[in-house]
Amino acid sequence: MGELLPDLLDLDLDRKDSLYIKEGPKEAGKDLLKDSSYRYMLQGKGTEAIIKATATRSKKEIQQYHTGSAYIDFEGVRVNIDDYFLPKLNLKLTPLTSKLLQLMLVDATQLLNRNAVTEIALRLNLAEVASDLGRNIEKRKQAKYTFKKEFFNALEVLSRINLHVEEELNGKPIKIGKAHLLSSFMPSKTEKDTTEVILGLEFLKYLSNGYLKSFDMNILKISDPSSHQFHTAYNNYVTMGNNLIAT
Repeated sequence: MGELLPDLLDLDLDRKDSLYIKEGPKEAGKDLLKDSSYRYMLQGKGTEAIIKATATRSKKEIQQYHTGSAYIDFEGVRVNIDDYFLPKLNLKLTPLTSKLLQLMLVDATQLLNRNAVTEIALRLNLAEVASDLGRNIEKRKQAKYTFKKEFFNALEVLSRINLHVEEELNGKPIKIGKAHLLSSFMPSKTEKDTTEVILGLEFLKYLSNGYLKSFDMNILKISDPSSHQFHTAYNNYVTMGNNLIAT
């Protein structure tokens, strides 16, 4: 297992597999979507880079612009985070950042019209998000306070991320610059502990060209950061079409 982990975390997402899109995600001939814990998710190098970025531990990996913004480079992708280093903001890349992104990608995939892309609005209820992540916040006020603080930090970081991506998706070269993940987020005026999020249009256009995979929602409940990264990468590995071709 120790030798497998680095390989999985560096999996190449640059795959040409139109049959995979048509047939839907399967693992060893099994229809994963019949399992209630699996959902569809669109992905590309850009989304995977953000998830990997939350595992960065070395300051050398997070580079700084003179403006106080940050960037992290991966093959074909630059993840920019506006004003990340400004002390007054106290922003932190955390595992919750990637988990919240994964939740939003699952919801966006269900709503996205890939032929006519428009902005997508999501409603993130704090208790529902906590439940999806296996966090119990209902019995203790301190648990709710702590999670709420982590939640808004993750949302603030995601709102400041924009992507520069050069990639080939479904046989087409894709090149985008400054695709913001979110257009805005704000508290709901009608629902308590609910945040209304609008996903960025350029990001959604990029996502519309992505690969469709199945995602095991149980991965969101893994608390250990390294284990979460490993199982995310392994989920990609077993649900990407090229891995099902006999050699």
